[in-house]
Amino acid sequence: MSTKLDEYEEVRVLGQGAFGKAILVYHKGLNKNFVMKVIAISNMKQTERAEALREAEVLKQFDHPNIVKYVDTFMDKRNLYIVMEYADGGDIHQLIEDQKKSGVPMPEDQIMFYFVQILLALKHVHDKKTLHRDLKGQNIFLNKLHAADGKVRLQVKLGDFGVSKVLQSTLEQAQTAVGTPYYLSPEICNQKGYNNKSDVWSLGCILYELCTQQHVFDAQNLKMLLVKILDGKYQPIPSTYSKELQQIVAYMLQKDPANRPSVAQLVQNPLIAKWIPRLLPADVIKREFPVPKSPSIESKTPSEQIPKTPKKNENSDFGDEVNQGANQVLNSFMNDLKNMKTKDSLGFKLEKTRVFLEKELGLDKFIEVYQLVENGINGGQEQIDQIKIQKVLGAKQGFVNLVVQLLLMENEANQM
Repeated sequence: MSTKLDEYEEVRVLGQGAFGKAILVYHKGLNKNFVMKVIAISNMKQTERAEALREAEVLKQFDHPNIVKYVDTFMDKRNLYIVMEYADGGDIHQLIEDQKKSGVPMPEDQIMFYFVQILLALKHVHDKKTLHRDLKGQNIFLNKLHAADGKVRLQVKLGDFGVSKVLQSTLEQAQTAVGTPYYLSPEICNQKGYNNKSDVWSLGCILYELCTQQHVFDAQNLKMLLVKILDGKYQPIPSTYSKELQQIVAYMLQKDPANRPSVAQLVQNPLIAKWIPRLLPADVIKREFPVPKSPSIESKTPSEQIPKTPKKNENSDFGDEVNQGANQVLNSFMNDLKNMKTKDSLGFKLEKTRVFLEKELGLDKFIEVYQLVENGINGGQEQIDQIKIQKVLGAKQGFVNLVVQLLLMENEANQM
């Protein structure tokens, strides 16, 4: 009896891992090479097998030029098979090793070229409420694109997702996995569970390696590595790189995940944002960064589109019903923000404020309130919709004042 597996011929084994192997295969009907990831599931319960297959199917939803295209998934009694496109240009790990052997630091433009592509791929993944779970150089592939002028350009292809929760990057897996787990985040070391900020940490480790050709944290055994990760002290990247790049690395490697930027916040960083039009086609940018259109904005002249500044007492009705605990936290942060030294960059204050609001309100509430306030300040409305904000924030209505301050800082940054 013919099976899906029979449609493929094995060419060679590409790699071996703790849970299975990756094989270069040839599809007879399509006359094309693919990569087949074979994951052993014989020791899993039936419910775990079904969950692994469901999660593997989720990978097929990704449609992004910087993500390995997942073609098919199927299983038999022994293995789960995941078929994906083949990237023929090696991987980021090998790229970093080659750079290290050359003895020459990687230029900042080249670092940003690779890093922003990885970041854009991760944004697509996180936008679909999915985690990668296993970001490392060996899982970020490079595809050779042959231009009309004969030159070869490398395109990043993010792949090898930690498919199932059964296989996710926990401390238990780290102790049995092949190789040293250099990209473990502090929260995983403390067995607090994986989240989107754990992916950001891992990407921060990769960015650090692109800058230094060294691991952020290195040790001769797992125990010492965990100690170093939890300590959080590392050698900064060379000062020859821009302050902006140094700052991005530092933000991504914050020990507390609440203080790390999200991927959505990172793509707003000016150093990163300017690369996006160079790396993504216009139609993909439109799809990945949808901008809601406002008729009142479109009808204005460019000079009239400059964001308005609210009057001093425009929002004085907000914040009267905040509970005491939340009020103390908010006031403490507002005082810290006010007392920041003038040398602190506006970008730093922006990032610190965003992270605080995300932590205190939760991401969903923060985004909803941010959009309501933005519509009131920048969207040409007469006033901010107080009733909706009261429903969203409840006893934390005072936080809207900080959201207003955040928008004013963003407007200031945009006009610089």
